[in-house]
Amino acid sequence: MAKAVTPEGMFEAVEKAFCGCEPEVSAPSRAPLYWILRYVFGLEETEAQDAICDGGNDKGIDAIHVDEADKTIYILQSKRKEKLTTKLGDADLKTLVGTLGQLATPEGAELLAADGNPELTKLIIRHDLASRLQEDYLVRGILVTNAPSDKAATTYLKTQENTDVSLELWDLSRLYKALRHIIGSDYVEGPAYLHFTKSSSFTHELSDSVEIIVALVPAKDIAGLPGIEDDTLFDHNVRGPLGNTRINKDIQRTIKDSGEHELFPAYHNGMTIICKKLKRGRGRLELRELSIVNGCQSAKTIASNKASLSDDLMVLVKIVNADPETSPLAYELTNKITQRSNNQNAITMRDLRSTDAKQRELADEFEALFGSKVLYDIRRGEKTKAETVIPNDLAAQELVSMYLMEPWDGHKKTELFEKRYDAVFAKSIHAEHVYLAHMVYQAAIANRDKIEDPSVASYQLTAFVLMYLARLVIEQEDAAKGVIENPKARIQDAKKCMALRTSLDSIVRSIVIDLNFYIKERKDEDEFWDYRRAFKRKVDVEALGNEVVKTYQKDVARDKSRAVSL
Repeated sequence: MAKAVTPEGMFEAVEKAFCGCEPEVSAPSRAPLYWILRYVFGLEETEAQDAICDGGNDKGIDAIHVDEADKTIYILQSKRKEKLTTKLGDADLKTLVGTLGQLATPEGAELLAADGNPELTKLIIRHDLASRLQEDYLVRGILVTNAPSDKAATTYLKTQENTDVSLELWDLSRLYKALRHIIGSDYVEGPAYLHFTKSSSFTHELSDSVEIIVALVPAKDIAGLPGIEDDTLFDHNVRGPLGNTRINKDIQRTIKDSGEHELFPAYHNGMTIICKKLKRGRGRLELRELSIVNGCQSAKTIASNKASLSDDLMVLVKIVNADPETSPLAYELTNKITQRSNNQNAITMRDLRSTDAKQRELADEFEALFGSKVLYDIRRGEKTKAETVIPNDLAAQELVSMYLMEPWDGHKKTELFEKRYDAVFAKSIHAEHVYLAHMVYQAAIANRDKIEDPSVASYQLTAFVLMYLARLVIEQEDAAKGVIENPKARIQDAKKCMALRTSLDSIVRSIVIDLNFYIKERKDEDEFWDYRRAFKRKVDVEALGNEVVKTYQKDVARDKSRAVSL
């Protein structure tokens, strides 16, 4: 089991994680929101940034996330403390409940849109909350704080459990638990016992150290698993039990209707349990050192409705018997099961492409060009001493912005490794093209602090839009355009590569001036102009590009020396 950690130790670890998120947001108060949206909800960087509206007159709403699959609107509020001096009471929770009340009806959403700050208004309109509330979406409040909660907060949460209010608190201890999961999770010692019949199960051995068993087991066995009551059984599940969600309510309704028990395995997704030790008996499995990585909500709901369970209620369970200490395969498998159960899309496609011929070819080309100085990273977590590391998912975003010239799709990481893969990593793309695109990206990142609006500056898609604008300017000069198409000679020569880097920095710096004026003009024309929406729309980004090119052409017409040169 994990060693006891003091509140001071938890606070320090959580604050370190939040500080790591600060470069991605425009204000430190937004870091907890970004962290939980990225690492708990599993959103991509741009999606997490898009969800945040924290600021003056935000009506108690710091972020909004809509889960269409679960038909749930998440309303997030953040309270970040600078020091571990006070505890969170029930006042902030009550305020959040009051905020949720404003979103109880479509009319309430429309009133908030009319009276909130511009970012809140844009979010409500973008998500069309009024229409979603008419479709009976559940509204769930989440309060995120790096402070520990006191008894009043705990009591208040319990009073809301059997009401129509859907409320979740991520306080210091819960944030630390999620952070610890990312670093490495614990197992419940056990033993746990699951009964099954031969006809309702099958076994598949992946190797001598990894075994998979799929079986229908009694719900009563699930309810009796150790570690459910104190949630330690779900240590590998980042979000843990969510309480009064729509899915949990549906499961509870089924459990309370005995006529539905026999049908439960047909429409319930089941759960996944990993364990380090497994012993077979006659019609029974004994599990030790176990954890539920998928099915946390179901297990909690089943356990809280023991009186309604019958012998007919069975649950589909996948048991993965793999001790990560016994073999590299077991170690890799248990980690991937945990990761993909919590955040499938963010990991699966990049991992699947890591053995792709094109990715291996690019990695080999990078090694031939740069030796050990630059690593083209095709497998997450690879150890290296390289001076520069270019992850292939970032490379995909850079290529779609620079070479396909479609920065409005730069945030779609999964899509870039799925249906757009062959276009992004075309046969004509080689290590020198990836490296050049990365140089332009670095120039964009280096000049973001010159963007006058801090929200635009910290927005991830902004860097990709700057890359696109730089490519448009470079396209105006034939000699410079040739370098983009065939950059290898410039990149291989150290002096020429340094000069190229300086030129790219100058180009981007000039474009930022144009961008500042463009943003100001748009805001003057429309106070609700939404840069997040604009940067995702082809027509808006192309309009911006046209303005930048016109300005460049005028400058060169007045003074030929201002023409770009690479």
